[in-house]
Parts: sequence; C-alpha cells; structure tokens
Amino acid sequence: MSDLLHRTETPTLRSPIFIMGWDGWTNAGEVATGVVGYLKDRLGAKKFAEFDSEAFYQFTHNRPMVALRDGKIRSFTYPRTELFYWQDPKERQDAVLLVGAEPDLRWPSYVKEILDLAQELGVSRLFAVGGFYDNVPHTRDTPCTGGSDDKPLMDDLRQLRVEPSSYVGPTGIVTAVLHEAKQRSLPAASLWGRAPHYVQIPNPKAWHGVLWRLVGVTRLPVDLVPLMKRVQGFEQQLNSQMEGNRQMADHVRELEQHMDSMAPPEPLRGDEIIRSVEEFFRQNPDTPQR
Repeated sequence: MSDLLHRTETPTLRSPIFIMGWDGWTNAGEVATGVVGYLKDRLGAKKFAEFDSEAFYQFTHNRPMVALRDGKIRSFTYPRTELFYWQDPKERQDAVLLVGAEPDLRWPSYVKEILDLAQELGVSRLFAVGGFYDNVPHTRDTPCTGGSDDKPLMDDLRQLRVEPSSYVGPTGIVTAVLHEAKQRSLPAASLWGRAPHYVQIPNPKAWHGVLWRLVGVTRLPVDLVPLMKRVQGFEQQLNSQMEGNRQMADHVRELEQHMDSMAPPEPLRGDEIIRSVEEFFRQNPDTPQR
C-alpha cells in the first residue's frame, strides 16, 4: 500500500464507475467540484481515502484555508484530494468519486496512484468532469464538449449531445489522467461544461448540463430535481440583473444569435431531457456492463 494515499478502508465494489473533478484551472463555474460534490451528497457516498497533501501541493501556491472567529482559529485545512465510494443497494454498479485541488507537484506519481487504485477496485469506466469559460449565453442550454479514445464511450456521449473537443495548448491534470488511462486500456472520458464568461461565480446551470449527460451515460440513480430548482433561481437572478444593464443585455443577445446560428438542433428542455435519457437507456440496455 502506497504512503502517498492514506486509506481508512478498501471497499469491495461491483465494477464501479470512477468520476473525478478538480478545483483549479479546469473548474470554471465550479463545474468540476460542483458536479462531484452534488453526486457525493445525493448518493450519500462515504469517504475512504485521501492523498498526502504535502507530497503534491505547494502551499505558497495552493494556500491552506483558515476560518477565524473572535480572533481564534476555528478550522484550518490544507489543499487535498479526497476519495469516496457508493454501493448500489440494487447491486447493479457502484461508484468511486474523487474531488480535490489540482496538484502542483509530482503529476506522474499522482496519476499513477489514481489509476493503480482504479484497477485495484475493478473500475469499469472513468469520467473526468470540468468547466471552462466560453462565449455562450446563460439563456440557452449548457453546451458540453468531451473526449475519449474509447469509441463506444464517445459514441454514447455523442448521443447525449456532447461535442468532441478540439484543442491544442496547455492542459491540466484531467488530460494527464486520461492519457495514462489509455496506456492501461481503461475506458475513460472527459466531459466539459461551457460556462458563460460573464458569470464567474458558481454556476448550477452548467453543473446541470454536465450532470444530466453524466447520469445518462452512467445510469447513476441521482435525483436532479433539487438542482433544477437551484438553476431556476440562478436564472431569475441573472435575468433580473440583465434588465438593469443594457450593455449586458445586448451582449447576451449577440451570444444568443451566434449560438442559434451555429446549433441547428432545438435545445433539449424539461421533459425532453428526461425522454432523451430514457431513450438512450432503451437503446443501450447494457451500458453499465461496459
């Protein structure tokens, strides 16, 4: 057992799905940490491991967090990566969740620890989620891009309107994990929510855009209704701000016109999303066993 990964237990799981999200460069709108955090809370996942923070973080860059009250330290936490597991009570397919800060140091060792653990636990598929800011309006459904070297997995994502990514440039820990997963013949995919560049706060609508597709491809039994209620409040707040800001309103209209001209399919909404996911399940009844 590695000294870099501290475990409280090693769960016995059934061909689990592994879902990962990191704070940092790939967390626009807090999509990565928001999606994994929502899954963790709704599933009631249990923590079983944590990476050694001192091995992977430079604390002058990734600062520890403190909470003070009346001049006294109430809490102090180093940046960290935590792992959780969920066992399906219906004995279909379990899940492993990873959430943490993107590491500053020793990326190859960090990636090796993740994938060694994935193989030890018998993980069937890996998903890394994230978000990036883009020229998209908050008034339209969140577009998503993604990537996978596993053709069946990429085909599944395309059915849920995930566009293949095209990018050249600096990258993050997500790509490092997916690249090494390919070397180990582990099916893995990334799923990215495109968040409006003018809304640089936690964006539950972008979380939902990633989550309903993730639920569609993994069939995790996660209730998205509470998140939809939060999305409605988020949209109302932004629309209210737009009414009093002509420059913002004009910019959003330009983004709408551009998106509408680039996207022939009508956006999925409400019960159409549910029907599309259900249709995906009917067409792919063996998805969890891949």
